[in-house]
Amino acid sequence: MIKKTIALTLTLILAFSLLAVPVYADSDEYTAREGDAVISSLGSKDISSSEKVYSNGMVTVTVKVWKISGGKKVTGKLKVKVKQSLADDVKKIFKEIYNGKEKFPIYAIEGYAARSNPRSEHWKGTAIDINPTQNAMIWNGKVVAGSFWDPKKSIYSIKADGDVVKAFKKYGWYWGGKGWGSKKDYMHFSRHGT
Repeated sequence: MIKKTIALTLTLILAFSLLAVPVYADSDEYTAREGDAVISSLGSKDISSSEKVYSNGMVTVTVKVWKISGGKKVTGKLKVKVKQSLADDVKKIFKEIYNGKEKFPIYAIEGYAARSNPRSEHWKGTAIDINPTQNAMIWNGKVVAGSFWDPKKSIYSIKADGDVVKAFKKYGWYWGGKGWGSKKDYMHFSRHGT
């Protein structure tokens, strides 16, 4: 009973703390925050109960994308779960990407997702990752997620001045490829810059 009460209390504290989430410019400052250690120490059962709190207000949006099939770009559709208040903007962003000159191919997108970090914008449905393998997260010069980032060699890597970055920027989203201190997250776009 005490463990359940503690887990519920931590879940509520984390949920209410998201009402005023600060934006950190430096990833080193961000990861040193005590909230990261709290949720990391929780078991998967506790993360599941937290997920119920965070998943409220999320909707699934279907977007038209370019895919590669038989060596050619063809129309496809993907689904992404985001915060309901951002759904219309997300549809507009992906419409601009689809209609862009680049015809940027997308094989994978992820929005809302349970994360071990309670400050993650994925928890809040305000972040989207695109083509994670070819748009790596690089921290202190080391790839920590994905495989690489090389827009000159891979059609799936996001170009810094390409249609994808321009579309997200137009609607007020931040691209992780610009980075936070020693961290660059080329797959990541977030509404609040974290």
